[in-house]
Amino acid sequence: MIWLYSTQAPAIKSFQTFEELCDHFKRFEQILSSYIDTSSVEKWDFVWHEHGRLKNIYASFKGKITAIEQQALDEECDLIDIYTGDPHSSEQYAVTHDLDIASLIKSWCYDYAFCHGFTVLESVSTNTEDCSRETSPIPAPHVGVGTISDIAAPSRYLSQECNQNLIRPGVQP
Repeated sequence: MIWLYSTQAPAIKSFQTFEELCDHFKRFEQILSSYIDTSSVEKWDFVWHEHGRLKNIYASFKGKITAIEQQALDEECDLIDIYTGDPHSSEQYAVTHDLDIASLIKSWCYDYAFCHGFTVLESVSTNTEDCSRETSPIPAPHVGVGTISDIAAPSRYLSQECNQNLIRPGVQP
């Protein structure tokens, strides 16, 4: 179970998976963008482009495409675009059999939460024989507003402004 908290409120919502949490954050961004034009300021999104749609888009595209986009087209695989603040830059991944998509989604959720003042808690099992039994929420590695417990959030996913505000253990600002 995954719990989402805000600095201004108690628990906002709980989720079964990080995919559900990712969808929640994406809906929040869509609602926000309908009220405020954030396109030139900040963009947070996790976009999965299916190969068929990707192929149709690039068939009539006249501009340059990235090496990852070309790989996805050549290998006939899907493409993932991950935006972490910078509306003009994304991390791209060709969806291959060895790509750990669950880890990408989880990292994006933690980064989004950290940069937007949320805390994400993930329950873990304390019984090694019955891993289906969950306990109360225990902070996950990237939890905290203003601090990160033991492991620094992967900076390659963070916008430059957010990345500058991260406090990493053992690193002086």
